[in-house]
Amino acid sequence: MARDKTIHASHGSSREAQSSGPSKKMSTDHVDRDGNLTLTSAQSREFKSNLQKRAIRATKFYHQDSMDQLGLDNHLRQLFFHIGWHRFLDLSARTYKKPTIEFLSTYARNDIARVLTFKLQGRHHRLKYKKLNKIMGTYDIYNSDIYSHQWTQFKSLPNVEFWTQITSLPKFNPSRQKDPFIMHPCWRIAHRILSASIFARHEPGQINTVELYFLYCMSRHRWSLPDFATFFLDKCDSLRTKTTGDICIGGLITLIGLGMGLQFPASEYVPVDDPPLYLLDCITLMRMELILPHPNLLGHFSWLNHVKDPVYILPNPSLSIFTTNDPETWFLPQDFPDDDDAAVNDDMHVDPDNADSPFEAEDHYDLPIRQLPPPHPAQASGSHFQPSREHFQPQYDYHSHQQPNEPDPAHEFPLDIYSQLASLRLQGNRNTAAIHRIEEQQERTHTYMEDLWYHFRPEDSYPPRGPPPS
Repeated sequence: MARDKTIHASHGSSREAQSSGPSKKMSTDHVDRDGNLTLTSAQSREFKSNLQKRAIRATKFYHQDSMDQLGLDNHLRQLFFHIGWHRFLDLSARTYKKPTIEFLSTYARNDIARVLTFKLQGRHHRLKYKKLNKIMGTYDIYNSDIYSHQWTQFKSLPNVEFWTQITSLPKFNPSRQKDPFIMHPCWRIAHRILSASIFARHEPGQINTVELYFLYCMSRHRWSLPDFATFFLDKCDSLRTKTTGDICIGGLITLIGLGMGLQFPASEYVPVDDPPLYLLDCITLMRMELILPHPNLLGHFSWLNHVKDPVYILPNPSLSIFTTNDPETWFLPQDFPDDDDAAVNDDMHVDPDNADSPFEAEDHYDLPIRQLPPPHPAQASGSHFQPSREHFQPQYDYHSHQQPNEPDPAHEFPLDIYSQLASLRLQGNRNTAAIHRIEEQQERTHTYMEDLWYHFRPEDSYPPRGPPPS
């Protein structure tokens, strides 16, 4: 049993897999007594020698608590649901140096039979791509012809068009573009999840064509369900053939081991990150310079643009108008800066013909969707900031924060975005378009996400809920 190539890259990853390094090409294929492709001892030693010289960094995983606090969890799950990878968001695992090097230096892939062989904890293992996808919580309906056609179609035109839709930039240069140009927090954090978790890059801020393709697939409901196993192994090929660069894929390898029934006892395995740095929580997002704590609103954050200026506040009710099939909602109104100038400007001119009555102005403080309250200050050093849960456990059962229950006044808090909206109305017609856009969406937004998740959620993923509010 043999094939032309043991290392096979697809979907635009061939450039990564062809990087220079030891063993640019497998010279021979070794077949074990069961007919499985494996590496020779010399090949494994060569890869291991290269990998041991490089730093092993912790893979970062999605953190639901933080995304709930930012008001983004529902929207991010909606995006990943469109490509069938929403279950992956509930997984997390620590990264260990020895299993990472052992897997990367011994695995061999057979893309024709869709079988993977590797060593972990000194034992040989055989894993079908189908089970690998199941371990990662993704679908296994791979069709190489369909994906090849979609990838070719995307590279021809939509990549530039889609990039322009989410950034307003006219051109896309994969070797130079950075994700801070992506304006909407949902798209930008979705890219960070892809680059830091799935593609496991140490510098996740740069965006390449493959990652932009994934974001494009997220914008089109079930247009494509990418094969996790293929992209994961393409990344492994790229990592072990390079001679430089940090290795950040170990958390996914830990998930594979746990999915195969292996254990990683604390007495024998020490994580590479101490203290824990394996979650994309608010602390990590601050280190990535995506957010900063708001100086005046407890539990709120300032969202930073590409020049590190605060542009608006999270959580933000206007995010509730975000829909993946409507590019008009992919830009937050630029008329709502993260400052209090409009609210404290004593010289503001008031046009009585356009000014609200006190009763009308109060309506602007109504929340279009139910938001979770910020954590109590006493919880600042709790699980949100110092997560301490065992690996390979769902972080929490998913519960929508848009519940049909009556709002609890004790849990509501003023959102600066709406006080600024009232101020904008007092300024006259300069921001009429932005004001009308929010007002038109405000009434129908309350039930939009509930309807979406109630009708399209995977039945085996989330606990059943009651019907959406009428």
